Amino acid sequence: MLISFAETALREPACAMLLLSLNSSGQFEKAVAVGAKYVTDFPDDKSHWRSKTLYFLAEGFYHYRKYNEADMYYQRAYALETSSEIAPYARLGRCYCLYHLGRLSEAASGFKGLLNARTADTLFTISAYLGYGYALFNQAEYLQALDVFEALSNTFPNDALAAVPGHFYAGYCYYQLEYYGQAVDAWAVLMNKYPEGSDKVAEAAFRSGDTYFKALEYDKAVATFSFVVERHPYSEFGPPAQALIAQCWYNQQKYMDAVREYQKFLDIYPSDPQGPSVRKSLEMSYYLAGQTDSAVMEDFLRRFPQSEMAAEGQFQKGRDLFDDGQYEQAALELQKAFVNFPGSPVAADAQLLTAESYAQLEKWQDAARAYQKFLDYFPEHQQQAGAYFNMAIAYFNLGQYQPAIAAFQVVLEEFPDSEYAESARENIEVSQKRLGAGVVEESPPFPGRTESSEPGESGQPAPGTTETEESATEEPPIEGEQP
Repeated sequence: MLISFAETALREPACAMLLLSLNSSGQFEKAVAVGAKYVTDFPDDKSHWRSKTLYFLAEGFYHYRKYNEADMYYQRAYALETSSEIAPYARLGRCYCLYHLGRLSEAASGFKGLLNARTADTLFTISAYLGYGYALFNQAEYLQALDVFEALSNTFPNDALAAVPGHFYAGYCYYQLEYYGQAVDAWAVLMNKYPEGSDKVAEAAFRSGDTYFKALEYDKAVATFSFVVERHPYSEFGPPAQALIAQCWYNQQKYMDAVREYQKFLDIYPSDPQGPSVRKSLEMSYYLAGQTDSAVMEDFLRRFPQSEMAAEGQFQKGRDLFDDGQYEQAALELQKAFVNFPGSPVAADAQLLTAESYAQLEKWQDAARAYQKFLDYFPEHQQQAGAYFNMAIAYFNLGQYQPAIAAFQVVLEEFPDSEYAESARENIEVSQKRLGAGVVEESPPFPGRTESSEPGESGQPAPGTTETEESATEEPPIEGEQP
């Protein structure tokens, strides 16, 4: 009609209705293009439809997020003498432009003046109250904003357009004022009345759960976060709510419950950006649960063989076996810790405790090899002195006195201030007497690969004992005793 009847009185109403149609169908860019060209081509139209044309053009700019242009056309719309019908709506639109442009004080004043401008129009009134509340809230005027939002939700309790943001922002005002109980109460009303109303309901529930979480009320936090996951699983608050459910259990040291919830997160949100950190938390929960349950530790090692904590878990498994006196099995498990995780912080301890396991089993050849392996792989370790000393003991118990003397000599020369030095000096004399008495020496063992120990234990020798000349021809001591 604009093209075919451009010179008729129908041109202006046709343009206004076209802009309304385009805006209603979400074609804001097209509405802006058509409307701007029209008012440029026909700037002097005096029809009473001109105010509507300008208003609908302003609406197009507003929804296209061109707030300065929208503001200009809203002002032009209500400035016309024929704008009495459209003026309150244009003023409301301009107030929202001011709000988005950050001119909050002007916006608040404008919204306040429109609260009673169209009392018969519920949507208009709700929009004016919401704009006024938003402007006050964003100026940190929380008490005033609270009055506005509570008035809104009380006046329109059954209208979701009013009640949902009313309850939500009333709760948010209480929260900012540090009245956390009242905040949760306001959000609870929203959750109960509109459980699936909008993303604001999901956010209200999440913030309630977070409030309980920070107050260490984990049972209430879990229940509230579960509301988010069950009712709004794919809102932006679903993934963090599920992660925090798991964290609640973790903080209570209920690690297998945490494992279940972290795994649920990964099942529901496999592509969520939080996935890597959740996997780490899952591994940690499994590992901590395994500290008190060997079956869980087995499962942890099977599921997370490359975990940074797997080395510690494997070592812990071997150490527990050692503490239980199961030295053969301990040596095997400790060897896995060393071989599979040679660069881990526990590798040296695993090797050292392996040697101690063999010593407890009186497998002196294996013990000597294990101590030698520790010395080769970890030449800077603080337990060097103890390892040389215990290796010398193993050689002595094998009847291999020359390598025993050599190892004791290292302790004496390189670690003269260590707790082993004096015993090493005495034991050198005993070993030399054994050699002088003609005791046949076996070939020294070839250093082999083994595993072992925990800090402060495996490197600690049993108290050294010395022998007199008369006892020099006796059989070598057994059961790990020092010569």
